[in-house]
Amino acid sequence: MIRSFTITNHLGKKLVLDLENYESNGILVESVSGLGQVDSKINLKKMAGTDFSSVNQATLNDRDIIFKLQLTDGDSENAQNLLDSIFVTKQMVTIEVHTDLRDCYCTGLVEKNEPDMFRPDSMCNITVRCPDPFFYDKISQTTVFDGIKPLFYFPFSDSGSTEPVDTDEGTIVPSEVQFGEIRIVKDRSVYYTGEDSVGLTIEIHALGPVSGLIIYNLNTNERMGIDDSKLEAITGHGIIECDTIIINTTQGQKSMTLIRDGVSINIINALLKTIDYDWFKLESGDNLFTYTAETGEFEVMLSIKNRILYKSAV
Repeated sequence: MIRSFTITNHLGKKLVLDLENYESNGILVESVSGLGQVDSKINLKKMAGTDFSSVNQATLNDRDIIFKLQLTDGDSENAQNLLDSIFVTKQMVTIEVHTDLRDCYCTGLVEKNEPDMFRPDSMCNITVRCPDPFFYDKISQTTVFDGIKPLFYFPFSDSGSTEPVDTDEGTIVPSEVQFGEIRIVKDRSVYYTGEDSVGLTIEIHALGPVSGLIIYNLNTNERMGIDDSKLEAITGHGIIECDTIIINTTQGQKSMTLIRDGVSINIINALLKTIDYDWFKLESGDNLFTYTAETGEFEVMLSIKNRILYKSAV
């Protein structure tokens, strides 16, 4: 069940449309359409000599979210001015939808803000067109490829002795403090709960020199890595201590960036990936990743970050 909407305009100004407490701003949400799954556009190609067609292309249409709002305040002009300051035509807005099960958002441009001030109930129709038809969870997901493994126990006691001590009150056994070491975990499963495939951001931090670094998606047999010779041609060195490499596989934002000595360098030409496959994506369920390196394998700290994507707001 939808509880409320939070609208944020291009200047950061917010408007909360509470479905149960509309008296606070005098704006009653009569209806909102465009929150479910959008229609798809499927192009079929007739196969010669058969009664069947093959799928040539399948894409999702843009999302149109339409608000029908009733201005209940005695002075409806104040409420309309508030709406005009939030829903500015041609400008970007973020629409957050708060439900019993989700807090998700989408972004779009205000296409129409049309008030009807001559009606007794002062209606306003607002259309927001979203080029990206998906909703995204407000909380992103991070999977880190390292952990802590207990290594040894260090005994101690108040007396300073590490041996059991006999006293009139009994035998005192020294306490033990558990110490540990950082252990590199090379295999991780990213459990993705979204409703459609989504790109991810891989962040690699080098604790020392590394060469021949390759990351694998074991579900799809895809791989992405760093071509050391090309990286050296671009920057003068391969992967060195304190380097950070960020690989973004999100559709429309694909990139690979090296951060060295505080300077960001585009190193997408040094990308090594499986020719027959696209960039990494997460599918619903378990996604198993691992990595290898020719040298410096244990000098790599790696994490995967991703957003959770929904086809509808509820």
